[in-house]
Amino acid sequence: MRLFRKRPLKAAPNIDETCAVFLCGLHRSGTSVLHRILRQNDQVDSFKDTGVPEDEGQHLQTVFPTARKLGGPGLFAFNPKAHLTEIGAYALGQRRNLLLREWGAYINFDSPFFIEKSPPNLVRSRFFQGIFPKSKFIIIVRHPIAVAMATADKWDIALEQCLDHWLKAHQVYLDDQKLLVEKTMISYEVICANPQKSLQDISEFLNLELRLGEETLENVNGEYFDKWLALEPSKRELLESKLNDAAQTLKALGYSDWNDFKHHSGKART
Repeated sequence: MRLFRKRPLKAAPNIDETCAVFLCGLHRSGTSVLHRILRQNDQVDSFKDTGVPEDEGQHLQTVFPTARKLGGPGLFAFNPKAHLTEIGAYALGQRRNLLLREWGAYINFDSPFFIEKSPPNLVRSRFFQGIFPKSKFIIIVRHPIAVAMATADKWDIALEQCLDHWLKAHQVYLDDQKLLVEKTMISYEVICANPQKSLQDISEFLNLELRLGEETLENVNGEYFDKWLALEPSKRELLESKLNDAAQTLKALGYSDWNDFKHHSGKART
């Protein structure tokens, strides 16, 4: 990706009073819609009209590797360099200021809130907590089959790899979240089923009034579940065994009933 980026600020901005809110969720998990909702509030600043995919901050800096450099969607979490913690943040030294200068060219850090959404945030929460003194994390999860099928279709990646990647990335987060001070987790399915209640919960977490505005939320998991059920039986059985083996991870993320497709597609139980 070659871009005409803005030049970094000459000096690092003061971020002591800025609440940095990181949206953490894999590609195709629903982070983009929530990002648009959050940045409607006048107290929020975010990357806008940058020319990079989805206005993601990962593409507007040179301090840490982007998902693309680590393998891309559905693959990046397999790369050991993807997982960053406070150890990496402290080791940056003066390069921490470079990150703030690069992002500061696009963001007004005098705003009460700064929102950043990049898929690798899911495996970098501790890293950002080490950089930003006031940071909060909103983790958005979506059913592993829906994410894996959508990722495989869009980027032409093997479905098994995409499913393994979902499990890997989320297990990294589950391990890391024990050291996060301010975090909340919500699922794509819950947001779609009850957007007003979901926004109320997030509003209380951030102490920031949020409104749905013109955004619409529709659970489209069903189309991916249909494709899953149409897979060749032996292939599906192999993938199902992976999900069954990851029962503890799925339970921690709210998907212990992962094969209840009616529920996770937003349809009433029978």
